[in-house]
Amino acid sequence: MSKSQGKNIWALKVLLIGPAAVGKTSLMMRFVHKKFTERYEYTLGVDYLTKTIDTDKDNVARLTIFDLGGQERFKFLRNTFYKGANGALIVFDLTRAYTFEDIKEWIYELHQLSGPNIPFVLIGNKSDLISDVGEVINADEIKLLAENEKSIYIETSAKTGENVEDAFVELARRMVSKAGDLLPSTKEIEIDEEAPLKIIETLAEDRERLQLPSNPIESQGLLIKKFYKKFGEEALSIIKEVCRLQGRALGLKIKNKVPNRRLSTVARAFSQSYGPSVTVSTITDEVFRIKGNKCPFGLENTSRELCEAVMEIDHEYFRTAVSEDIKLKILKTVAEGDSLCDTIYELKSK
Repeated sequence: MSKSQGKNIWALKVLLIGPAAVGKTSLMMRFVHKKFTERYEYTLGVDYLTKTIDTDKDNVARLTIFDLGGQERFKFLRNTFYKGANGALIVFDLTRAYTFEDIKEWIYELHQLSGPNIPFVLIGNKSDLISDVGEVINADEIKLLAENEKSIYIETSAKTGENVEDAFVELARRMVSKAGDLLPSTKEIEIDEEAPLKIIETLAEDRERLQLPSNPIESQGLLIKKFYKKFGEEALSIIKEVCRLQGRALGLKIKNKVPNRRLSTVARAFSQSYGPSVTVSTITDEVFRIKGNKCPFGLENTSRELCEAVMEIDHEYFRTAVSEDIKLKILKTVAEGDSLCDTIYELKSK
């Protein structure tokens, strides 16, 4: 701690943690730069930004915010950044129930590696989407978890900015109140500014060298490609049938969560699973059109027939959740060598 113009200045290390794709990077960018974009890449290991805020009339907090990648493969990297942390925002996605179910593991990891008394604020992000997908997580259960952990719960939207500033300020106040116990020193936090870049370069090199899948979808795609390579066209009917069953299971699941079965409603819920390589060009109750420059299954330059077989996942998803009259058109596909995928789901009138 130091003094400036009569105020206490606290150098505080903040962790931004939680499952992958819940909006941690978006929250950090909204808080620090007042910006939002739909097209963030997954955080590769760790990233950080800094910001100074007033917590009250007597205290100023210089926050160094570490955005830790939520994928399991980055766990060995995360562990080193827990050391010396003064507080955390633990984030889940209000539109995906399983991200909240994972929160207890994140709380346990935080307590194990940063101490049992470290303050944190529980964040339910993407509140702007609740009107589209409905409430998929019991609010009372969330608040009870926060109370049992002697924390508080705040719902945020990185897109609109709702409660984002309040969440960071509230955490800063809690950290300052416990700073006597938790601050490792009165010095500025020392950071190797090249560390995030080095981590990203190392991961990129390892992935290129070993051709490792980065998520379950890529793993499934790798299995499909190997199966198709070995058995050729004979494999297509089996791949198509399995993908159809997968799509039906997903469709039944989402059908029970959305407030109605209109194509636009189901499509909005469906689009939340997309990464930055996919954009929605049309979304109505009659037409849902999407374009992407990368196949999530890694089927680039394989064959159109294989693409169509795998697309049974999405096709059956919409047939199950909306109507059997949904028709799929694949105008372009990177599997056939096109520069992008261009697909249309259309509800045909009876």
